[in-house]
Amino acid sequence: MVNTLNTFVGSLGASSLLDRIDQAQGHEGLRALFDEWYHAMVMSREGRREAEGLRTKLLAVI
Repeated sequence: MVNTLNTFVGSLGASSLLDRIDQAQGHEGLRALFDEWYHAMVMSREGRREAEGLRTKLLAVI
């Protein structure tokens, strides 16, 4: 989640979310942040193109 946000949104545009992802406890903590991650991804031009594929892959992991 951190890598995709840094790549497609940028660390300045998602710094609060990046901090919360870093502090998340396990899969449950990451799942709680999933909707916010997805929203941030689709709000960026580059992220919008990749969001669905990344969403599917991320859901398989968490």
